[in-house]
Amino acid sequence: TCKIITINFSWCTRPFAYELMAKEGSIPACIVVGFPQNKYANSDSTNLESNMDRVAKFIDQELFSYLKSKYNFSKSIIWGQGSQSGLMTTYLMLKYPDLFNGYISDVPDLSLMHDIAYSEQAFLKIKNKNISYYLFGHSTANILNNTFLENLKTNAPEGLNWNYNISEEQNSTIHYLNNYMHSLELFLNR
Repeated sequence: TCKIITINFSWCTRPFAYELMAKEGSIPACIVVGFPQNKYANSDSTNLESNMDRVAKFIDQELFSYLKSKYNFSKSIIWGQGSQSGLMTTYLMLKYPDLFNGYISDVPDLSLMHDIAYSEQAFLKIKNKNISYYLFGHSTANILNNTFLENLKTNAPEGLNWNYNISEEQNSTIHYLNNYMHSLELFLNR
Protein backbone atom coordinates (compact mmCIF):
# COMPACT_ATOMS: atom_id res chain seq x y z
CA THR A 1 0.00 0.00 0.00
CA CYS A 2 1.41 3.35 -1.03
CA LYS A 3 0.89 6.28 1.29
CA ILE A 4 2.40 9.00 -0.89
CA ILE A 5 1.41 10.34 -4.30
CA THR A 6 3.72 12.70 -6.14
CA ILE A 7 2.59 14.80 -9.08
CA ASN A 8 5.18 16.12 -11.50
CA PHE A 9 4.99 18.99 -13.93
CA SER A 10 7.83 17.93 -16.16
CA TRP A 11 8.89 16.20 -19.34
CA CYS A 12 10.22 13.32 -17.25
CA THR A 13 8.67 12.06 -14.05
CA ARG A 14 11.93 10.70 -12.60
CA PRO A 15 10.52 7.35 -11.40
CA PHE A 16 14.02 5.89 -11.19
CA ALA A 17 14.89 8.39 -8.44
CA TYR A 18 12.04 7.09 -6.31
CA GLU A 19 12.97 3.49 -6.96
CA LEU A 20 16.60 4.06 -5.97
CA MET A 21 15.75 6.04 -2.87
CA ALA A 22 13.02 3.62 -1.75
CA LYS A 23 15.27 0.62 -2.38
CA GLU A 24 18.00 2.05 -0.18
CA GLY A 25 15.44 3.01 2.46
CA SER A 26 15.91 6.79 2.45
CA ILE A 27 12.23 7.33 1.54
CA PRO A 28 9.09 5.15 1.65
CA ALA A 29 7.61 3.68 -1.52
CA CYS A 30 5.74 6.22 -3.64
CA ILE A 31 3.61 6.48 -6.72
CA VAL A 32 4.76 9.02 -9.29
CA VAL A 33 2.21 10.67 -11.55
CA GLY A 34 3.16 13.02 -14.36
CA PHE A 35 1.06 14.91 -16.83
CA PRO A 36 1.81 17.55 -19.47
CA GLN A 37 0.76 20.82 -17.84
CA ASN A 38 0.72 22.61 -21.19
CA LYS A 39 -2.44 20.68 -22.02
CA TYR A 40 -4.20 22.53 -19.20
CA ALA A 41 -2.31 25.79 -18.87
CA ASN A 42 0.52 27.84 -20.26
CA SER A 43 2.30 30.68 -18.54
CA ASP A 44 0.91 33.47 -20.70
CA SER A 45 0.71 36.57 -18.54
CA THR A 46 -2.61 37.65 -20.06
CA ASN A 47 -4.52 34.75 -18.54
CA LEU A 48 -2.23 33.32 -15.86
CA GLU A 49 -4.83 33.15 -13.09
CA SER A 50 -7.54 31.51 -15.20
CA ASN A 51 -5.01 28.96 -16.52
CA MET A 52 -3.79 28.15 -13.02
CA ASP A 53 -7.38 27.84 -11.83
CA ARG A 54 -7.94 25.30 -14.63
CA VAL A 55 -4.92 23.29 -13.52
CA ALA A 56 -6.04 23.34 -9.87
CA LYS A 57 -9.54 22.25 -10.87
CA PHE A 58 -8.17 19.40 -13.01
CA ILE A 59 -5.89 18.19 -10.19
CA ASP A 60 -8.58 18.40 -7.53
CA GLN A 61 -11.65 17.18 -9.40
CA GLU A 62 -10.21 14.78 -11.97
CA LEU A 63 -6.70 13.63 -11.12
CA PHE A 64 -7.05 13.27 -7.33
CA SER A 65 -10.54 11.90 -7.68
CA TYR A 66 -9.20 9.13 -9.92
CA LEU A 67 -6.13 8.45 -7.75
CA LYS A 68 -8.22 8.27 -4.57
CA SER A 69 -10.46 5.68 -6.21
CA LYS A 70 -7.38 3.48 -6.85
CA TYR A 71 -5.01 4.18 -3.94
CA ASN A 72 -5.11 4.92 -0.24
CA PHE A 73 -2.55 7.70 0.23
CA SER A 74 -1.97 10.12 3.06
CA LYS A 75 0.55 12.58 1.59
CA SER A 76 0.98 14.32 -1.71
CA ILE A 77 3.68 16.55 -3.15
CA ILE A 78 4.01 18.38 -6.46
CA TRP A 79 7.21 19.26 -8.28
CA GLY A 80 7.73 21.80 -11.01
CA GLN A 81 11.11 22.24 -12.65
CA GLY A 82 12.11 25.31 -14.61
CA SER A 83 10.56 28.72 -15.05
CA GLN A 84 7.02 27.73 -16.10
CA SER A 85 6.48 24.59 -14.03
CA GLY A 86 8.18 26.12 -11.01
CA LEU A 87 5.92 29.15 -11.33
CA MET A 88 2.91 26.82 -11.41
CA THR A 89 3.82 24.99 -8.21
CA THR A 90 4.44 28.27 -6.38
CA TYR A 91 1.13 29.66 -7.62
CA LEU A 92 -0.72 26.53 -6.48
CA MET A 93 0.94 26.71 -3.07
CA LEU A 94 -0.09 30.34 -2.58
CA LYS A 95 -3.61 30.11 -4.02
CA TYR A 96 -4.57 26.46 -3.38
CA PRO A 97 -2.60 25.41 -0.30
CA ASP A 98 -4.99 22.54 0.49
CA LEU A 99 -4.26 20.67 -2.76
CA PHE A 100 -0.90 19.22 -1.64
CA ASN A 101 1.11 18.69 1.52
CA GLY A 102 4.32 19.71 -0.25
CA TYR A 103 5.40 21.92 -3.15
CA ILE A 104 8.78 21.83 -4.92
CA SER A 105 9.51 24.86 -7.07
CA ASP A 106 12.79 24.44 -8.92
CA VAL A 107 14.17 27.62 -10.52
CA PRO A 108 10.80 29.30 -11.09
CA ASP A 109 10.43 32.57 -12.96
CA LEU A 110 7.98 34.37 -10.71
CA SER A 111 7.93 37.58 -12.77
CA LEU A 112 4.52 36.71 -14.26
CA MET A 113 3.00 36.55 -10.80
CA HIS A 114 4.97 39.32 -9.09
CA ASP A 115 1.76 41.00 -7.84
CA ILE A 116 0.87 37.79 -6.02
CA ALA A 117 4.31 36.49 -4.98
CA TYR A 118 5.84 39.76 -3.79
CA SER A 119 2.82 41.03 -1.86
CA GLU A 120 2.78 41.14 1.93
CA GLN A 121 -0.52 39.25 1.62
CA ALA A 122 1.04 36.43 -0.46
CA PHE A 123 0.82 33.88 2.34
CA LEU A 124 -2.66 34.78 3.62
CA LYS A 125 -4.24 31.47 2.52
CA ILE A 126 -1.42 29.47 4.15
CA LYS A 127 -2.02 30.67 7.71
CA ASN A 128 -2.75 27.79 10.07
CA LYS A 129 -1.74 25.20 7.44
CA ASN A 130 1.06 22.66 7.71
CA ILE A 131 2.71 22.84 4.28
CA SER A 132 6.23 22.15 3.04
CA TYR A 133 7.71 24.35 0.31
CA TYR A 134 11.10 23.82 -1.35
CA LEU A 135 12.40 26.67 -3.49
CA PHE A 136 15.55 26.42 -5.58
CA GLY A 137 17.54 29.06 -7.41
CA HIS A 138 20.34 28.74 -9.93
CA SER A 139 23.31 31.10 -9.81
CA THR A 140 24.58 30.56 -13.35
CA ALA A 141 21.10 31.04 -14.84
CA ASN A 142 20.77 34.11 -12.58
CA ILE A 143 17.38 32.96 -11.33
CA LEU A 144 17.57 33.41 -7.58
CA ASN A 145 14.09 34.78 -6.74
CA ASN A 146 15.57 37.12 -4.14
CA THR A 147 12.45 39.27 -3.86
CA PHE A 148 10.24 36.27 -3.15
CA LEU A 149 12.85 34.88 -0.77
CA GLU A 150 12.78 38.15 1.20
CA ASN A 151 8.99 37.94 1.29
CA LEU A 152 9.25 34.39 2.65
CA LYS A 153 11.69 35.50 5.34
CA THR A 154 9.52 38.44 6.35
CA ASN A 155 5.93 37.27 5.91
CA ALA A 156 5.73 33.45 5.77
CA PRO A 157 3.48 32.05 8.52
CA GLU A 158 4.81 29.54 11.04
CA GLY A 159 2.92 26.63 9.46
CA LEU A 160 4.89 26.98 6.25
CA ASN A 161 7.93 24.70 6.50
CA TRP A 162 10.16 26.11 3.77
CA ASN A 163 13.69 25.61 2.51
CA TYR A 164 15.72 27.54 -0.03
CA ASN A 165 18.86 26.47 -1.83
CA ILE A 166 20.94 27.90 -4.65
CA SER A 167 22.66 25.52 -7.02
CA GLU A 168 25.72 26.16 -9.14
CA GLU A 169 25.52 22.82 -10.94
CA GLN A 170 26.17 23.35 -14.65
CA ASN A 171 24.47 20.15 -15.83
CA SER A 172 20.73 20.85 -15.70
CA THR A 173 19.77 17.17 -15.38
CA ILE A 174 22.02 16.73 -12.35
CA HIS A 175 20.80 20.06 -10.95
CA TYR A 176 17.11 19.13 -11.14
CA LEU A 177 17.63 15.56 -9.98
CA ASN A 178 19.67 16.64 -6.94
CA ASN A 179 17.06 19.20 -5.92
CA TYR A 180 14.22 16.77 -6.50
CA MET A 181 15.76 13.95 -4.46
CA HIS A 182 16.84 16.29 -1.67
CA SER A 183 13.31 17.75 -1.40
CA LEU A 184 11.70 14.32 -1.35
CA GLU A 185 13.96 13.18 1.45
CA LEU A 186 13.20 16.29 3.52
CA PHE A 187 9.46 16.05 2.88
CA LEU A 188 8.98 12.32 3.34
CA ASN A 189 11.11 12.05 6.45
CA ARG A 190 9.55 14.96 8.34
